[in-house]
Amino acid sequence: MNLYDKLMEQIDTMPIIDTHEHLPHTMEAVLPGEKDVLNRWLRHYLSADMVSAGMTEQQLAFARDASAPLMARWRVVEPFWQACRYTGYGQAVYLTARDLYGVQDITADTLPLLQQLHQAIYQRDFMYELMHDKLHIEKAILDGFTGTPMDKDSRLFVRVWNLHAMLCGGPGADPLTAPAEKQANLATLDGWMGAVEATLEALAPHIAALKCSVAYTRSLSFEKVPYEQAKAAYARDYERRKSHPDGELPREVQDFMLHHILGLNLRYGLPVQVHTGLLEGFGNRLDHSNPMHLNDLLLEHPGVHFDIFHIGWPFIGEATALVKMHHNATLDFCWAHMISPSSAVRALMEALDSVPVNKIMAFGGDYVPIDLVYGHVTLAKRNLARALAAQIEMGAMSVEQALDCAHRMLYDNPKRVFKL
Repeated sequence: MNLYDKLMEQIDTMPIIDTHEHLPHTMEAVLPGEKDVLNRWLRHYLSADMVSAGMTEQQLAFARDASAPLMARWRVVEPFWQACRYTGYGQAVYLTARDLYGVQDITADTLPLLQQLHQAIYQRDFMYELMHDKLHIEKAILDGFTGTPMDKDSRLFVRVWNLHAMLCGGPGADPLTAPAEKQANLATLDGWMGAVEATLEALAPHIAALKCSVAYTRSLSFEKVPYEQAKAAYARDYERRKSHPDGELPREVQDFMLHHILGLNLRYGLPVQVHTGLLEGFGNRLDHSNPMHLNDLLLEHPGVHFDIFHIGWPFIGEATALVKMHHNATLDFCWAHMISPSSAVRALMEALDSVPVNKIMAFGGDYVPIDLVYGHVTLAKRNLARALAAQIEMGAMSVEQALDCAHRMLYDNPKRVFKL
């Protein structure tokens, strides 16, 4: 048995703490139209590569339409699948089809069977069977797009709370999620701060972390704005927001509120997961998500733990250097293994060379489709085995030490950081 296979054999049996998922909180939460295989597989990631390859948004909408004939939709999808099947996203889908469903390729001939097999998973407790029993995921941190922190399969999930509404306002933020009797007068910054504080107090016992994903709409650079300046900006903007409630709060208020929330969080000790690097979807401002923007926050809030998501891809060196320099940061490989599998291998090697091993989180699925978590876990284990095999061959560690590192990165580190 070669070194890679020897490592894979052991890694395949290790428990995993999955640092990030967007899965439905239960199998029953999946809507009927979303049980269609093309609808589900094109809801996340692979569709971005297909649009990059030239698929129009109209073609994508048709491909996802479960009411349209399956094979007519496949004729639209097939040329883009052939262009994207070799990307990390494509590999995750192919591995799921081949190894989980036993279908050797995704073609016009096999798609009806894949549809049948995919729809059958919603007739049983598939999510628990897959994640817990097959993939050895002990717990996953769930960033659900719907529901409350109490909406989850507690056998599998703990929840994270996204800070976007607290920082930026916008849809769903008025009122916030604090109990109604604790809602303050949101006409003033003090009222907004009070509502946010009550919300955090109510949420903290039920969540494992906070999440900051604002890089999708603004830079991760947060100035230290004085209270009086933020108060005046909030007051000036209040009349506009009464007639445009979907509008976001002024930048000065957003900056002030993040620093305020991080200060409040010292009471709760919740890690803060921060989206850095690549932005999912069809185009955005990549410079907004450079992890270097976090440097001041790491210095300003030494008592807050920052979990730097997605290894900052493509800003891998910057993210790794921040984690090396700061005691209050970890490097999280969630999503990274299928953004670019080869980059993830190199990043693992670089991290092991430069960062204490207790600061590396090896896996977060970051997926909406349940079954495709299989493909991502498979890629992650392969990447981990390749990186560790290279470290052994360079004389940096023994096989036993490499397996110890794998266990730490997959399980021990996230279990400690998220207090699981």
